[in-house]
Amino acid sequence: MNKNPLEDFLKKFFDSLVLLQQSQSLVEASLKGSIKNFETLKEENTIMFFNALIIGDWTGPDDKGWKINYPTGSDRIIRKEDFSLEINRLISYDCCYQFSQAFEKLQSLLKDFISYQLSIDEIFCKKSGFEINNEIQFYRSINLKRDKLLKLARKIFTEDGKKVLVIIHFKEFWTVLATCRDAIVHSENIIKNKEIDNWTKYHFEVLKYLFPNAINQNNKDIHIVAERQDFSRGIIKIAEFGYQIFKQISIRHNYEWKVLKNYGVIPSEARKARENQQRQNEINI
Repeated sequence: MNKNPLEDFLKKFFDSLVLLQQSQSLVEASLKGSIKNFETLKEENTIMFFNALIIGDWTGPDDKGWKINYPTGSDRIIRKEDFSLEINRLISYDCCYQFSQAFEKLQSLLKDFISYQLSIDEIFCKKSGFEINNEIQFYRSINLKRDKLLKLARKIFTEDGKKVLVIIHFKEFWTVLATCRDAIVHSENIIKNKEIDNWTKYHFEVLKYLFPNAINQNNKDIHIVAERQDFSRGIIKIAEFGYQIFKQISIRHNYEWKVLKNYGVIPSEARKARENQQRQNEINI
């Protein structure tokens, strides 16, 4: 079995996801800890936070060369009785944001795989319509559309784009991940009905698995909300998606693919290790 040249890409991907996990844990712990700091306040209707947007007009009048600032009329107040709800909103917002970042890392992983293959495989390069170059960074700098990333990555481990080693619904899962990412980044966590009107039952099952608390608004748009366990479950699925791409490419090209630490460990030992990690996560929270 040949040494796997893709392993370093996978390790970098996994490391980046762990960093996102830790960032979310720290943010949530800090936010929840802040609730205790304000529980001692006895008066109701106490204003705890007030923010207002104040800007200047670059081309407007000034005060002897000094910029004049004006209220925009946009402001926000958080009172004591609403503080816990606001903390939960922020935790959901952060979980969703970190999820979107995890999907960005998955895209980067696929581009690493593709760039490497293009740099060593002239036949794959020609069939994919790229200029031949043996430098991986040459291909890494090319801007590829998101869906083409999955198409090219799958092409590496298929034969003539048809025969796959293992039947996995890569495309459908990718579509759900991409749709959720776009809703989080561009639409205030709202998936528009028109974006999912051609989804299959499987698409919705994946969405329900990733975000079980998502809110269906008037049987049309879907509002994504998340808690820590949703984020943890989602980031694991993103990691597993990336690993399966890695595995299929590795098998197809006779690379070593058993790079996960528990391969060769009996299930009971693996289960103990997992339970210990879960307990540690609870302590960290």
